[in-house]
Amino acid sequence: MHRGQSSDQFNDALARASEYPKTLLRSFLPHQVHKNNCYFKSLRETEDEVFDNQEQKIEIWETGQSNRFRSCEYTTAEDLKGHLDRGCKDPQIRHAFLESSDSRSPINCSPEMFKTIATHQQVGTSFLDAVYAFGDQEEPKDLCLMNFSSTHTLKTPQDKLVAIPELGRSGREFQVSYLLRSVEAKKDRDWPWQIRQAAVYHSLT
Repeated sequence: MHRGQSSDQFNDALARASEYPKTLLRSFLPHQVHKNNCYFKSLRETEDEVFDNQEQKIEIWETGQSNRFRSCEYTTAEDLKGHLDRGCKDPQIRHAFLESSDSRSPINCSPEMFKTIATHQQVGTSFLDAVYAFGDQEEPKDLCLMNFSSTHTLKTPQDKLVAIPELGRSGREFQVSYLLRSVEAKKDRDWPWQIRQAAVYHSLT
């Protein structure tokens, strides 16, 4: 894909981040396109349960070779997009933290905020499997005890890569997502245990 074309497509995707994961720019096989469409529908159907519009906060840590550390908190999708879309290259290291009171509570950001950062970072749909373990629910969702998924573009032909030089992205990356669960004691006579969990996504470029 031509570099200028990739940049234009990325800017267009960011402008319509609400359509995530249709905003992913990688080339997909027909069955993968169908799978992404299914994720799009499932996210629309469950986003009000999984995310919390009232308690919105995404914390971002950034650093690089200069060893300068930056920590920011954003409470609206507009401010978050303003930080991500600054017209400069990505920092060498970026951590984004989303939280939940517990495994049966929604994540403390709006669907728009999640879709904005997922589009900007081009987060693969496999991460949604881990995200869906959270959300407002009467009974815990035992979707899986653990979840692990990975994908990469290390062997992808050069003309098929989505390179965005303005952001310092070559198009080659290794994505990993997983769900970790552990048991923790709690003060409850009826059932003194609870499940603690963390959904994690890494992109190495």
